[in-house]
Amino acid sequence: MIPRPPRRLVSALICAASIATLTVVTSPVRAASSVPFKGIFEGTFAISPLDLQLHFSGDGPASHLGDTGIVGDSQLAPAEPGCFDIVTDAVTLTAANGDAVFLTNSGQDCFDETGHIVGNATFTVTGGTGRFAGASGTGTTQVVATPNQTGLAGTFVLSVVGRISY
Repeated sequence: MIPRPPRRLVSALICAASIATLTVVTSPVRAASSVPFKGIFEGTFAISPLDLQLHFSGDGPASHLGDTGIVGDSQLAPAEPGCFDIVTDAVTLTAANGDAVFLTNSGQDCFDETGHIVGNATFTVTGGTGRFAGASGTGTTQVVATPNQTGLAGTFVLSVVGRISY
């Protein structure tokens, strides 16, 4: 006959095995805190006159990303005279190491009396890659664009101010 181990020893072994299993199975939880986020980007844009699809790209410094590339595509729709609503939008901010933050915008771009395009929007951080995987946040954007002679392409300066959690 095999002697039975004392109950306390069995209980201690079961408890230790449970803790070891939880330690191995449970993924680490990173506490995401909301931090200020801002950037300023300069680049070029083009609008397709057939479907009012806006494409823009550029670069500039952004907090938490450093030197950052920006690429975006927006579907525009005519609004009040001289203005266009941003109907759908996808923007990617890419840090020098390749980590990215994804944004969507909602707002309006209008021609001002000087012929510039001035826009204001709100953005939502919808995720990212690398250290920004699962990122979230919100904020505002302001753009001033200088169209070329056609009015369908030109240069822009875009500022982004808000908060991000990652």
